Amino acid sequence: VPSQHHPAHTGIPPFAPGAVERSLDARIALYRKTVDDLVVDITDPARLSGAEHRALLERVARTNMAIYRCQQPARVKRPAVLALA
Repeated sequence: VPSQHHPAHTGIPPFAPGAVERSLDARIALYRKTVDDLVVDITDPARLSGAEHRALLERVARTNMAIYRCQQPARVKRPAVLALA
């Protein structure tokens, strides 16, 4: 069941006159609100905490993307980053 906060759920009947335009406007407005919320700070990409994992999943469910920011990027190894994909 998709999230009620997902941009596709605008509450606009799909066949109403102008529905496509209003739906797109609603989606864009929602994305603008959520752009700043895409970032998830993580301590260690090789060992995500439960909260970090949930935050990443929530961003992806809501916007189909997430941006993660490693708190200590110099210590992060490439395999750990690739494992997040």
